[in-house]
Amino acid sequence: MSGFKAVIFDAYGTLLRNDDLVLVPRQIVADHGLSARLDEVWRAWSDLYFEATQLAPFRTLREIEELILPRVLRQFDVAADAAPYVELFFRVTTRIELYPETLDALNALGHVRTAILSNADGRAGAGLRDPRSQSGAAAPSPGVVSRRLAARTCPSVDKRKTATHTGGEPENARSDQRPCGPLETTLGVQEAGMPVTFERRDAIGIVTLSRPEARNAWGADFNEGIARYFAAMEDDDAIRCAVLTGDDAGGAFSAGANLKDPRTHTMESAADFIKSIAKRRGRAFEVLGSFPKPIVGAVNGYAVGIGCIVTFCCDLLVASERAEWRLPQVTLGILPAYGGSARLARWVGRGNAMRLAMGFPLTAQEAHRIGLAQWLVPHGKVMDQALEVAGHIASLPPLAARLTKESLLTGLDIPNLSDASLVDLYRFATLELTEDKAEGHKAWREKRKPAFRGR
Repeated sequence: MSGFKAVIFDAYGTLLRNDDLVLVPRQIVADHGLSARLDEVWRAWSDLYFEATQLAPFRTLREIEELILPRVLRQFDVAADAAPYVELFFRVTTRIELYPETLDALNALGHVRTAILSNADGRAGAGLRDPRSQSGAAAPSPGVVSRRLAARTCPSVDKRKTATHTGGEPENARSDQRPCGPLETTLGVQEAGMPVTFERRDAIGIVTLSRPEARNAWGADFNEGIARYFAAMEDDDAIRCAVLTGDDAGGAFSAGANLKDPRTHTMESAADFIKSIAKRRGRAFEVLGSFPKPIVGAVNGYAVGIGCIVTFCCDLLVASERAEWRLPQVTLGILPAYGGSARLARWVGRGNAMRLAMGFPLTAQEAHRIGLAQWLVPHGKVMDQALEVAGHIASLPPLAARLTKESLLTGLDIPNLSDASLVDLYRFATLELTEDKAEGHKAWREKRKPAFRGR
């Protein structure tokens, strides 16, 4: 059984990934003539679902839905039986199936750590033996089976057959929550356990914030992962554009700082604070802010606190209709650090930046209206649109795209427009000498597609 590193099965992923599930909140709105929008009911439902999966004892999916759907109805002042909506959920949800060899593996691995397996009916784990039965401990409730899992290397799992979720594992267990590796890329070996992942698609590098069990909550390891992959992409001439997004299984772009950790937003002493200032060069804001190639942000859910500010470091934003920006720091007695408010003001102006900085949320629709998000798309299309935008950028002459970004960002810091124009003349003259400039003009005259080489 040395082929297994960790196997963690749960039905959580189905709620966020199965598009048919929108039928449940839609039916609630239709049945009771609610004035609330469909996305408001959906968000209330998914928030309660996430909350329920983080609390012990672990429950079957049916038990969870029987618990939270009545709460959804009460939240919108609906005095009705939730049972029909529970049954509707199970008619449209994705059922988890396990291969027989997977059950054999789970039975064979009796140590290291616990995983939770559940499905709609509680029958998926019927083939598992309860390791506690030999010690006289109580057997697990139907549909919830705890097992200890070994840690070596990973199996190949058919994603069409399984849905995975960590079920609220502690942060120090995240090394077992990442996809199996190593993943070989042109940027080297992707480290197992790193909650920031990299994927390359042609000339596009995709960096994903991935701590789905905590809505992609921010950690110091996010800074490390972003610094690593963006530095590698900067050095790789074959990468012409970057996409930054959050793991969609987390239901958010990033939920911000982990407020459950008592160390968050605290310092040991003034001396430690002063010493930490020099380390800011390795933080995501510095890394993203100095990245010379265009960055497209794919905001696929809540962007809160530090996760909100990170989006301001991108060059273009594609927003899911479920996206929402929040800067709640002032309500916690602090403020949006790392120049968060000033960064936002560059996008949307002083008044709109002040509104968000004072704790007012910003919906995807409003973000698009005021110019923070350049594209607003249905949730299921957010990555498609982001990749389309990145693909267009990647098709451009890379040196020209790079200096166009530099011209805009540095030009904003030059108070005199004449001086900004003068600096641009030097950039223009430099590009005049490139092979790509000659190729672009020649291809236009010959009415053919140019072949830019970054020279």
